[in-house]
Amino acid sequence: MLICFLYVYNVILTLLFLLCLGFPPSMAACPPSCLCASDIISCSGCNLSVVPFDLPGYATRLDLSHNRLTALHVGWISQPLQRLVTLILGKNFIRSIDVNTFNDLYNLQRLYLSTNRLSVFPLVIYEEPEGPLNLTFLDLSYNRLTKVPVQSLLSLTRQRGIYLQENPLVCDCALLALLEYWMWKQYPPLLDFRGDYPCKKGAESGWLRVPCPGLTLPAQEGLVVFWVTPTTVLNSSNSDLSAPAFNCSCSIVLRSGD
Repeated sequence: MLICFLYVYNVILTLLFLLCLGFPPSMAACPPSCLCASDIISCSGCNLSVVPFDLPGYATRLDLSHNRLTALHVGWISQPLQRLVTLILGKNFIRSIDVNTFNDLYNLQRLYLSTNRLSVFPLVIYEEPEGPLNLTFLDLSYNRLTKVPVQSLLSLTRQRGIYLQENPLVCDCALLALLEYWMWKQYPPLLDFRGDYPCKKGAESGWLRVPCPGLTLPAQEGLVVFWVTPTTVLNSSNSDLSAPAFNCSCSIVLRSGD
């Protein structure tokens, strides 16, 4: 009888504590396959192929790593997790992410998608009008990306960290220019993993021969043109374009404020 009384007493104290924090009792339950501590929910390593239906809505950190999730569809979470700041989905089997998948995750700042099977850059994450507009960290390392939307990344990475290391990226001229531009800008996601971008050359000679239609010289005022080889980039605004050590194969035009 005493044990039962103490149990009920502890439950009441817990509910009162959650109410003081602003968490309704109906949202306080933890799914059987997960561990919950305060506002941190971990469902890692539970062999899940679907996300638990009854996730607590008060979570600020949700760990769904080391499971068997294969896709993220609209409605993959049963209720909006409007407090969620960190979402960990690494080491699953995710191949696709639908449009509007992350709607209502207004406060999401860090998204981990490392070690999945994504072959297309999930640009939809940034295009959702009601999506995670505060997202500042995206980990896409160890996926199956061969191409990335270079022009979009130029603007997305100004104030955001996007990690792309250990993907089978094909180094066309646009990607090489992007990587060199990031080096010039001292972009931390590239600096931290500079040796983990195993690019594939576009020609046996080591020179990339990619046509650049519409390119005119001299460079327009207010623009910077980068002339790219697999190993070198010349900034046309302060270098001699006729230098014999460089072969103009392609370029990428960046606004001077980027």
